[in-house]
Amino acid sequence: AWARYSTFHNQTFDLALYARSAWGLARLDFWDPIFERHLSAGHLSLVLWPLGWLGRLIGVVPALLIAQSLAMGGTALVVARFAERQAQKPLGHGTESSGRQALRYAPWVGLASILLHANIGHVATYEWHPGTIAVFFLASAIDRLDARDVHGFVMHSVFVMACREDFALLTTMLGVLAWLRGAKRSGALVALLSIAYLYFFLGIIQPAHAAAGDSFDQHFGAYGGSLGESVKTWITQPSVALEHIFGEPHRATYLLRIAASFALLPLLGFRLAWVALPVLAINQLSHFHTTPNLDSHYLTPAIPILAMAAIEGIFRSAQPKLLSLALVTTLLVGSVFGGVPIFGSAFAADERSAASARVLREIHPGDSVQVPDALLPHLVERSRVHRAAPPDRGSDIVVFDLSHRDRYFGQETLLRTSEEPRLRNWLARGDYGAVLVAEPWMVFRRGAEPRGLLEARLVGGPARAADGSRRIAECLSVEAIRRAGEELVVTFFAHGACAADLAIRIGESGPRPDWVELLGNGSFSPAHLRFGDRFESRFHIRVTPSAETIWIGALRSSGPPPTHDDPVAIPFGLTP
Repeated sequence: AWARYSTFHNQTFDLALYARSAWGLARLDFWDPIFERHLSAGHLSLVLWPLGWLGRLIGVVPALLIAQSLAMGGTALVVARFAERQAQKPLGHGTESSGRQALRYAPWVGLASILLHANIGHVATYEWHPGTIAVFFLASAIDRLDARDVHGFVMHSVFVMACREDFALLTTMLGVLAWLRGAKRSGALVALLSIAYLYFFLGIIQPAHAAAGDSFDQHFGAYGGSLGESVKTWITQPSVALEHIFGEPHRATYLLRIAASFALLPLLGFRLAWVALPVLAINQLSHFHTTPNLDSHYLTPAIPILAMAAIEGIFRSAQPKLLSLALVTTLLVGSVFGGVPIFGSAFAADERSAASARVLREIHPGDSVQVPDALLPHLVERSRVHRAAPPDRGSDIVVFDLSHRDRYFGQETLLRTSEEPRLRNWLARGDYGAVLVAEPWMVFRRGAEPRGLLEARLVGGPARAADGSRRIAECLSVEAIRRAGEELVVTFFAHGACAADLAIRIGESGPRPDWVELLGNGSFSPAHLRFGDRFESRFHIRVTPSAETIWIGALRSSGPPPTHDDPVAIPFGLTP
């Protein structure tokens, strides 16, 4: 997890979202600047409060990642202890278990059921979620119930609810399980506390801070605008939910794929496996596209329940050794082919990691920031931190992702992507200036000189266009074109400001070259050009060694030249 974070390979905002929440809670700041809403508008994760205080000592992201790793490892140890206890119980048909022989391998089966599951391997290193902390308390609650430790059972059930409010559905099931297994008072207490807490959040807290597009809307908005309307739809129009569940193979096979990841053994331990039904039902009914994925964090809270159900089924059977081997083999195969590639590129430093570190060095501790998701976790310990534009949050620092320029490099299509016009408009602004280009990032600072990166490219010469220069647009002339290795270097002379979306068409293939690039690699806006600016721009286009003529012209994002009188392209001789 630390390797992914430290090399800037986090790809979603989840780690940043919860880290900023923990940082804010430790300072009694209940506003979420990433989504511009109250912290309880999405979920209520009380566990973030102590983690935020720990973060004041060691850093909030390290606190979260350490806690997550300890929770995952602790869960494996709890399940190992649970497996050892199951091996000591009489078998279902009345004979004694295999005694010491069973004890030797039972804890290892418990460890494997958690640490080898592909979901855990992925989720524990990918981001951070309250569910990855809750797994420890869920496993501990079941283990304490099995050990007849009712006080421990109640305590860990409360901790599960503290991880996130909707986990109260799971603890309600735990309460019912305790009731059925003889701990009636403790079971009733946990179930009633869970229902009351869920009502407190859904009926009082969440409506007071609800925001459009929140988590509930993304998952269940298609069924209605509220929890009540969604439940009404499920009851009165069950065909809507059934069509959603069985309408696509990926969702229709969800439960089977989960059971198969445990060699179908949770079916033998269904007396415990049914506790996971709230998680599985929510994932089935959700319209969010990642919920049916086996490596999704939405499944993680169910993993210890299903693992312990499989183990309970194994050691209630007449063939515990054979079924244990089947479980571990299945988990191992799933981990190899579906788990996290520990030595993959997502955990290794690369050029992008170095560029990201350069960006962080450009940002001062007190700056408000608006940055892409991969940079967010590294900048959360500040009052104002926002996801990348749009919209404009008026931040001190704004960082744009230039990856789209690589995808469409040399293509006219680049000018009409959704990302490029937004970036070009920002470059043309007068209140921000680009201060750093470290691909794939471009950094803007409020109040910086908008011509800063342009002025670094200016070259000396007379205050008029050189003899032999030719205009390719009313605002721009070409003075010379020369080779520089596999690149072409063009010297331009500006007659004034150009359109912000102006680009250059260049090549040796006749009067309408296909190759299109931006002036100065897109590091400045043509709108900031002034009369007398002479600058060089490099174009990464290969030309044949024998080429003597290069065609060059200007175009707008719509395709044609800047004005009707401008040529599409004109020929220039290559200079030595």
